[in-house]
Amino acid sequence: MKKRIIFIALLLVLYVAAGLSTFLFVYEFCNVLGSTIMGSEFFQGLGQIYPALAISIVPLALLFAFHVYYSRKTLKGRWLLLIVFGLVLVAWSCSALIYAFVMLYNGVYSNPILGYPTPLYPLSAIIGHIFAMFLGAGLYLYGLKQRSYYKKDLPLRTKTSLLRRGVFGAFGSFFMLASPELLGVLLCSMAFADTSGKHGYFIFALSFGLLLPSLHYAYYWAKELFPKVRKFKIDATVSIVLLLLSIMALVNLFVSVAVDPRAIVEASQAYFPLSFMAGMGIGELLILIYAILGSAYHLLSCFLWGRIAIKEA
Repeated sequence: MKKRIIFIALLLVLYVAAGLSTFLFVYEFCNVLGSTIMGSEFFQGLGQIYPALAISIVPLALLFAFHVYYSRKTLKGRWLLLIVFGLVLVAWSCSALIYAFVMLYNGVYSNPILGYPTPLYPLSAIIGHIFAMFLGAGLYLYGLKQRSYYKKDLPLRTKTSLLRRGVFGAFGSFFMLASPELLGVLLCSMAFADTSGKHGYFIFALSFGLLLPSLHYAYYWAKELFPKVRKFKIDATVSIVLLLLSIMALVNLFVSVAVDPRAIVEASQAYFPLSFMAGMGIGELLILIYAILGSAYHLLSCFLWGRIAIKEA
């Protein structure tokens, strides 16, 4: 039980951190894209904030590695992942550190604290990459320890059909990539959202839609960590409730856009900068796709894969 609590706490921290950092990555990228012309100025602008962009995708990469680590069926698969990912993380952060120090040495960064894109940048990015390097080294060393400790490649989980693993992996990857980003959009945009009440209904509907993927994600892991949740009656009830919530969120979003058509561009600026720049609801389309696929996964898992698992056991 103690290990399970630690697992959930670590997953929650990674999930929130991945959401916030991914939103900042997209936001700063759009700032550079909006203030420059695609060409030398654009790449120069990206070069100025490259260490910040590089560290902002590390939490999402850690969350991805967390998923892959859990899905490995053997001890060899797990320690091999730790070794490879640890080396990649060290190399990634080391290259970003070298880049930041070269920029400081050449005078491109006039001092260690420029104040953009974060108040302590580039010092904050340097500290972040140093921490990431130590984290990568720790994962690498722990992987080596696991390799030397476990001589045999012991199975960790029961084997399942290739089709089931493929569907589980595909949906798992989609949940991992999309849901934390949408949570980050919801949390970060509170500081930038329109509070005048002009587009109040749309903002409410959009916020509800942004929160929904996290509910799908939470239930995704609940079924993995708590076997009782996978009982047919419980699983079917929760899956149908999530489906109804998804339908409610989509109906609310469509009605709010029909009532206030300009909101999808004007009010989305804080939530989805790309929607504002493109003049179309890119973020809203992502919510639509997520709601459909998330509900489909849970229903499929309940009515099909659950019965297959019983036969395989």
